[in-house]
Amino acid sequence: MQVNKRILDKLKLKKKNERVYYSKNRYYQFSLKDIYELKKISSKNDKLIRICLHKNDKQKIQEMIIMHKQPQIVGPLKQKKESISYHVFSGELNILLSDKKIKEKFIVKKNESLRIPCNIFRKIKSTKKNTIFLEITTGPFKDEQTIWKKII
Repeated sequence: MQVNKRILDKLKLKKKNERVYYSKNRYYQFSLKDIYELKKISSKNDKLIRICLHKNDKQKIQEMIIMHKQPQIVGPLKQKKESISYHVFSGELNILLSDKKIKEKFIVKKNESLRIPCNIFRKIKSTKKNTIFLEITTGPFKDEQTIWKKII
């Protein structure tokens, strides 16, 4: 337990829950080494780690550094927001957009980015272990704005 606190203090993070951490400071400098440090103290059962660079869910800009510790699929989901972007630092994301009129697939590799509308169903699939990416969208975040779909 003391080791966990030491690592969180070193990384200037506070724990929201088993998967989500928030920056303690107004300024936050990040390196890939930091998220690997965080991975050491994360639960083995959790498939992802999320570092929120914004101070709380009410902020207008929501920036999250996310690590998929193992390949996984998130979604299909959409939100009542304008756009969302993904910037891949390590690994690869396959992003499938699906709507009545649209069916698009994007492969976003290391050092690539993608900006898409938020109000179209999307499925995000990481294809490699320890895929790390930055996700940016508008806030505030309200869970009820997320619409989940069973099939895409």
